[in-house]
Amino acid sequence: MSSNAPFSYKEVEAILEKLGYWQSNSDGRHRIFSKEGMPDVTVPDHKEISVGMLATIVKKLGMTKKEFLKLRRK
Repeated sequence: MSSNAPFSYKEVEAILEKLGYWQSNSDGRHRIFSKEGMPDVTVPDHKEISVGMLATIVKKLGMTKKEFLKLRRK
């Protein structure tokens, strides 16, 4: 997944909240987000989220990379 700059945890958290997810749990440096009827999404609380982790998150959300990137800009 390419974008102009790496995603931070805070950016991913904001996108998940826009989509109706809430932080349901925390396990050390990882945060777990939930939404009724959807699989839980685990996000590492790191300064930069790796490309591979972003791809996993996008897949769990059932979105395309393009849809996910559009949410970043809004």
